[in-house]
Amino acid sequence: MADRQLAAALAGSAASAAAGWAEGTGPSALTSTEARRWRWVLRPDSLELYADPDVAPSRGPDDRLVLLSSGGALHHATVALAADGRAARVRLLPDSDPTHLATVTADERIEVTDEARRRYETFERVPRGHPGGPSDAEMAELADAAAAEGVRLVVLAPEQVAELAGVSRPFARVGAGHDVFAVLCGDGDAPERWLRAGAALSAISLLATRRGLTVVPSSAAVRLARSRSVLRRLLPDATTPYVAVRIGGR
Repeated sequence: MADRQLAAALAGSAASAAAGWAEGTGPSALTSTEARRWRWVLRPDSLELYADPDVAPSRGPDDRLVLLSSGGALHHATVALAADGRAARVRLLPDSDPTHLATVTADERIEVTDEARRRYETFERVPRGHPGGPSDAEMAELADAAAAEGVRLVVLAPEQVAELAGVSRPFARVGAGHDVFAVLCGDGDAPERWLRAGAALSAISLLATRRGLTVVPSSAAVRLARSRSVLRRLLPDATTPYVAVRIGGR
């Protein structure tokens, strides 16, 4: 018989993940109904994340956006489980069903740390950017948070930002305040990589909120061929751009 506490923790983590993204605590560009075409299925000893049946991961820009959103939901669930004293184990794309995005188990009990509590409490905060923009130390923290999910956060130079300004709305504020413009990117275009990118976006968004910063993502890197082509050219060879972000004030 499944542990009732485990079942409750899994159910709670699914609820937290779904509610957080529905209420906008996930990256705002990925909280639309179109992007959130995923659902949790609660089993006695696991959480299963599925995309809608009509989603064919890796086939098109909209489906990649679903993968980004799903990766964020996965990250939210692991944060919620850690705050409940459970070590989450995540298997991405666990079987041949392309809509079965992940299996989450959490049968190992762990100590609830202050850091785990603070991360979970961030779900209830509204990000409030400050006029000074992020410091170098804060950007290093965000890069580390992305790297923990297997994704790189690459800061763009001013001339690169200027080139993108005409094809991506968040980049239109070139020279506004001290905002930093960057790209979450990595190796490969497979569905697993997009799920990890979504988790990284969630991770840096939660950390930025705690630091009094905002993260405004642009899905143009996914949707628009023109901006995607520009980003690919600006990034190192063979690097896939997943989403562009503006970090700083509102």
